[in-house]
Amino acid sequence: MLTSRADMGGAPEHMHQLLKSLGERYEFHVACPQQEPYWSRFRIAVGRERMLCIPSRSIDPVTLFGLHRYIKERNIQIVHSHGYGAGLLARLLCGLRDVPTVHTHHGVHFLWQRNAVSAVKRLVERGLARRASATIFVSNDELQAVRAAGLSPHGALVIPNGIDLGRLKMRSHESPAAPRRLRIVNANQFNECKNAFGLLDIFDALRAHYGAEAAQRMPQLDVYGDGPDRARFEQRIAELDLAHCVKACGIVPKLFERMPDYDLLLSCSHWEGLPIAVLEAMGSGLPAVLSRVPGHQELLRQGFDTQDSDMGFDIGDAKQAAQRLARLIDDAPLRERIGTQARQLVHQHYGQRSMLDSVDACYTRLIERRSDVPAASAIA
Repeated sequence: MLTSRADMGGAPEHMHQLLKSLGERYEFHVACPQQEPYWSRFRIAVGRERMLCIPSRSIDPVTLFGLHRYIKERNIQIVHSHGYGAGLLARLLCGLRDVPTVHTHHGVHFLWQRNAVSAVKRLVERGLARRASATIFVSNDELQAVRAAGLSPHGALVIPNGIDLGRLKMRSHESPAAPRRLRIVNANQFNECKNAFGLLDIFDALRAHYGAEAAQRMPQLDVYGDGPDRARFEQRIAELDLAHCVKACGIVPKLFERMPDYDLLLSCSHWEGLPIAVLEAMGSGLPAVLSRVPGHQELLRQGFDTQDSDMGFDIGDAKQAAQRLARLIDDAPLRERIGTQARQLVHQHYGQRSMLDSVDACYTRLIERRSDVPAASAIA
């Protein structure tokens, strides 16, 4: 398993699920930065002797040839990369070693960006897209967007993200006799893709929507996570005079355990693959107000885009998002109904077992093509 980040995020969590659940079938090795919390979680799952520390989101000859040597010495039979940086390393490595490579994108974020860096990334991806033995997309939207951009990934598979449904706790039903201030949750990496500043624009618009009643009606927004824009985000909270209702809460190790304490989830990301935090919130019975972007749209289309229960909004339209929030804030029965629909959707379609079986089948197909490879193969 190869990733260029091990901080909080969907890709490291996805890897952790595979390591824990398929570890009896395969000898996993992990190459990643020494970042928490997932460096420690990976080490517990595979053992320190199967861990290789690599730089965070950095590609250089020393790292590339260090990985090449590790793969050769440990007789690694499959390389499975997660995320953009790791995908570059893995698909370059496959030119040095005759080793099958599986790449999972976890969101092709450079497709929506319009700058020189993203243009270079698209060119590089076009050159490497067919070098993987299999390319996994975590949503149909993600695959369709890649194809629309003129990229032709080899061995394309759609394996939706899945979550451990058994560890979720359900949000309790509200008591109409005990009105209280509603609480909204967001998981964020404070980067351009996750669009944390869009949350503040929405809350500013929500305050304008309520006008003189804002002091009594405004909910509390707790934003969990960390990243490069967090300090500017906190500064912007103060500039907009939103400190009474918006808080940056930092990283917590098991955010899913806190989901039942909230009433709604809000996400205004510019792009997603299929976000695990959103699945965990919806699986806990929270209604989700989501930007209409790839990944989110896949969830919205499955019963949440009717006129009565439309909880999607156009990216950048803070007023529309505020109106969606206000409908749920002001209508407790609607919150309960949409929360129930969200929980049913996740429990029916996004359980962990289906995802694990599909990845396992992908590994098996690659191994069977190589008759010299034993069943309990080493995977990095």
